[in-house]
Order: sequence, then structure tokens, then C-alpha cells
Amino acid sequence: MIPEKTCYNCKFFVRHYEAACGAYLPVNCGRCTHPRLLPKAKRNCPRVRGCASWEPAAVGNVNELRFDFRDARESVEEVVIRLKDRK
Repeated sequence: MIPEKTCYNCKFFVRHYEAACGAYLPVNCGRCTHPRLLPKAKRNCPRVRGCASWEPAAVGNVNELRFDFRDARESVEEVVIRLKDRK
């Protein structure tokens, strides 16, 4: 089955999240990180249909995901420490 070409399943799309109820929840927006798109074109993201630069998002293996989650956890822990220091 061929995936539908939308920003949400594009390699260059980065979804935005919102902190709510003690967790990060995905919101219905994000940004395009394609290096050759003009900033004006990137502002229209997400689109219902992908743009001409759409590429399928690669699904990594479990080991890659573990490293991604570990890095994300470390970043979140750093933010928590900085927020505690502000009080």
C-alpha cells in the first residue's frame, strides 16, 4: 500500500508538542525542516497533501529509537532542572 503524501508522514516534518496534564501531547501543527525549501513555503506546513519535496519518513529500528528516546529524556531532564533553578 502506498502511503498518502502528507506532511505528517514526511521525512522532513517535525511535529510540535504541548505540555499538558504532566505529559507532552502532539498538537496539529509542526514545521518543515527541508534544507532547500524557502521559509515562505515552510510556513504553510502542515499541508493536507505533501509538497513536491515530500519524502517518506524512515521507520528506524528499535535500537535507533532507544537512542532517540534516551536523548529526548536527557533533554527533558535538563529542562526540568533549569525550571527548578528559576524558582
